[in-house]
Amino acid sequence: MDRRQLHILLVDDDEDDYILTRDLLADATNSKHVLDWADNYEQGAEIIARQIHDVYLVDYRLGARSGLDLAREAMRKGCRVPIIMLTGQGDDEVGMAAMQAGAADYLVKGRIDAQLLERAMQYAIERKRAEDARIQLIWEQSARAEAEAAVRMRDQFLSIAAHELKTPLTSLLGNVQLLQRRSKRDASLGERNVRVLNVIYNQTVRLNRMIEALLDISRLETGQLTIARQALDINELVRRVAAEIEPSLDQHTLEVHGPSEPIMITGDDLRLEQVLQNLIQNGIKYSPHGGTVAVSISQDATQVQITVTDPGIGIPKEALGKLFTRFYRAPNATEHQIHGMGVGLYVVAEIVRLHGGQISVTSRENQGSTFTVTLPLSEQLPAPSPAATSEMNRTA
Repeated sequence: MDRRQLHILLVDDDEDDYILTRDLLADATNSKHVLDWADNYEQGAEIIARQIHDVYLVDYRLGARSGLDLAREAMRKGCRVPIIMLTGQGDDEVGMAAMQAGAADYLVKGRIDAQLLERAMQYAIERKRAEDARIQLIWEQSARAEAEAAVRMRDQFLSIAAHELKTPLTSLLGNVQLLQRRSKRDASLGERNVRVLNVIYNQTVRLNRMIEALLDISRLETGQLTIARQALDINELVRRVAAEIEPSLDQHTLEVHGPSEPIMITGDDLRLEQVLQNLIQNGIKYSPHGGTVAVSISQDATQVQITVTDPGIGIPKEALGKLFTRFYRAPNATEHQIHGMGVGLYVVAEIVRLHGGQISVTSRENQGSTFTVTLPLSEQLPAPSPAATSEMNRTA
């Protein structure tokens, strides 16, 4: 039994019935009670509408109106508090009508004792709580299903749109590259037109990356993003990616530090190149005032660690835990008018995970960020010597 204090409202136009109910509740032993009394239909309806009690005891006859009318009115107004109908007639039809009107139970006056009244109230309250919990669960499940359906529809739209855009974009990029080669060969374009062509090329490449990111999200959601595993030198891959990015830099300097000898892992070179491109390009993009973006490579007996450190705007502390979720962007990125879709780091994290690795980030706002990717070494290779590990090299 619920031993907390129950707040009860009796709606009955007979004072003798109020006194009888009060005395019965005084004899109840399993819970404490506070009994309020409304002696007419209108007052009862007004109090019930406020739903400030745990249970309502409503007399079947209330002058010119009936308790059935009051129960029906309460139900129409969304009452969630259980109603127990009290009737002076032992007629099952009255009881059935009360239940149809929305009452949780009915009791026959003259047959009620303290134990029966207390038990009826407790059962009515518990049934109502169970019903409310079931309704809440159904609502939550329905809301969750609707949200999941909306997400699926959005993902399907993004996948279809990305696929449809991919073909014309590939053609556009190919023709821009063709014009660039012709311009270099015969100097047919003036300097101004060359600059315009370079802008078109750079924006086309940017758009291509965005579309690839959307396609990757679609592949991840459908389990179609696969890793083509083969032995590769991650050290060489890091340096190659840095060498490809470096000529495009204006305000920034790109440095790579690490051992000179190969560091072998098993992985997908194209996907890992995507990881490195994203992290390095982010370091550049989120350092709008220039500076040095540093890439460091180190290893121990079982894993290789790659860090990308930038001197940029940093990441607010409250955003760090959400950074690798899809479509999330730290609030200060918008404040600095740095554009993006919030999908790159989500894809990066999933690619690293599929390689059996981990990615983490440390950052302080306005002081820069460091992203760390850890990948397992190839099992068949011996651990590096301390001397080889400590040897450092620099690529600017």
